[in-house]
Amino acid sequence: MDLHGWVAVLRLPIEISAVCLAVMPSLLLLRAWSSLPDEVPVHFGMSGHPERVGPRWQAWIIPLVALIVYGAFSQASGAWHWMLGGQTELPSALDAVVLMRLPTGLLMSYITWGTIHVARKEAETLNPQILWILISLILGPVILKPFLR
Repeated sequence: MDLHGWVAVLRLPIEISAVCLAVMPSLLLLRAWSSLPDEVPVHFGMSGHPERVGPRWQAWIIPLVALIVYGAFSQASGAWHWMLGGQTELPSALDAVVLMRLPTGLLMSYITWGTIHVARKEAETLNPQILWILISLILGPVILKPFLR
């Protein structure tokens, strides 16, 4: 079975996982909100070190971006239309978009989790290996799609 066949077969679990991962950063932040200091890291470099701090409310930027990216990818892939019983066939050109949502949600969840732990002084940095692995997983479907036909 080719990539398109696998994506079609696994579409429901992919959609459920994508929704959960899009909401996860908000849930993590809600749970930790009362224990966060007034200033939190709001930008990490690719080495995982915090490069900028800001007021606590700015910790909501990543969860908001996670929801926006989920919405944009879902709109582009026709996921909402599919879930509401409309379009049943996924165009093969959109396989990569469907698959990119999962590692993107993982990346946003990891950054939120790391923001919380660095802000609380439970960690000094994000793990750069995890960041690079997640970025590779996001780009993987786009890069490998021509080879998986």
